[in-house]
Amino acid sequence: MKTYAFTKDTSENESGFSELTEISIIASPQQLREMARFLTIAAQEIEDMGEDFDHVHFQDRSDLWDNTWLEVIVMK
Repeated sequence: MKTYAFTKDTSENESGFSELTEISIIASPQQLREMARFLTIAAQEIEDMGEDFDHVHFQDRSDLWDNTWLEVIVMK
């Protein structure tokens, strides 16, 4: 899996992240389905936990994930 992105500008927010305007993902159908499954689970966790939700890592929620895959972190 490979990812590429364009940044909005060079400034960073308080967490040190740059805002992206676009991402491109090069992945197999299996990888894309696994990412979609992870995002669905993360959305449910956000709804279930409410204000107690902090963040969740793709690699922690996928049995298929390996270090060649994109690490996605969903944050509140």
